[in-house]
Amino acid sequence: IRRAYELLYGRPASAEEARLGLAFLAHTQAQGEPSAGAWEEYCQVLLCANEFLYVD
Repeated sequence: IRRAYELLYGRPASAEEARLGLAFLAHTQAQGEPSAGAWEEYCQVLLCANEFLYVD
Protein backbone atom coordinates (compact mmCIF):
# COMPACT_ATOMS: atom_id res chain seq x y z
CA ILE A 1 0.00 0.00 0.00
CA ARG A 2 2.81 2.38 0.89
CA ARG A 3 4.60 1.62 -2.36
CA ALA A 4 1.44 2.15 -4.42
CA TYR A 5 0.92 5.59 -2.88
CA GLU A 6 4.54 6.53 -3.51
CA LEU A 7 4.32 5.44 -7.16
CA LEU A 8 0.92 6.96 -7.92
CA TYR A 9 0.77 10.06 -5.77
CA GLY A 10 4.41 10.79 -4.96
CA ARG A 11 3.72 10.76 -1.23
CA PRO A 12 3.40 8.25 1.58
CA ALA A 13 0.01 6.86 2.52
CA SER A 14 -1.45 8.30 5.71
CA ALA A 15 -2.20 5.95 8.58
CA GLU A 16 -5.90 6.13 7.72
CA GLU A 17 -5.28 5.40 4.02
CA ALA A 18 -3.12 2.41 4.94
CA ARG A 19 -5.78 1.13 7.35
CA LEU A 20 -8.52 1.49 4.73
CA GLY A 21 -6.37 -0.20 2.10
CA LEU A 22 -5.66 -3.16 4.35
CA ALA A 23 -9.35 -3.45 5.21
CA PHE A 24 -10.28 -3.37 1.51
CA LEU A 25 -7.77 -6.09 0.65
CA ALA A 26 -8.86 -8.28 3.58
CA HIS A 27 -12.54 -7.90 2.72
CA THR A 28 -11.97 -8.60 -0.98
CA GLN A 29 -9.94 -11.72 -0.23
CA ALA A 30 -12.55 -12.88 2.30
CA GLN A 31 -15.11 -12.78 -0.53
CA GLY A 32 -13.05 -15.41 -2.35
CA GLU A 33 -11.07 -13.10 -4.63
CA PRO A 34 -7.49 -14.30 -5.19
CA SER A 35 -4.76 -12.07 -3.75
CA ALA A 36 -3.69 -10.81 -7.19
CA GLY A 37 -7.29 -9.93 -8.04
CA ALA A 38 -7.69 -7.99 -4.80
CA TRP A 39 -4.56 -5.98 -5.57
CA GLU A 40 -5.78 -5.31 -9.11
CA GLU A 41 -9.06 -3.94 -7.77
CA TYR A 42 -7.27 -1.84 -5.16
CA CYS A 43 -4.92 -0.32 -7.73
CA GLN A 44 -7.87 0.44 -10.00
CA VAL A 45 -9.51 2.35 -7.15
CA LEU A 46 -6.33 4.37 -6.59
CA LEU A 47 -6.09 5.17 -10.30
CA CYS A 48 -9.69 6.47 -10.32
CA ALA A 49 -9.17 8.82 -7.39
CA ASN A 50 -9.34 12.57 -7.95
CA GLU A 51 -5.83 12.92 -6.51
CA PHE A 52 -4.48 10.88 -9.42
CA LEU A 53 -6.62 12.53 -12.09
CA TYR A 54 -6.17 16.20 -11.20
CA VAL A 55 -3.14 18.28 -10.29
CA ASP A 56 -3.66 20.75 -7.44
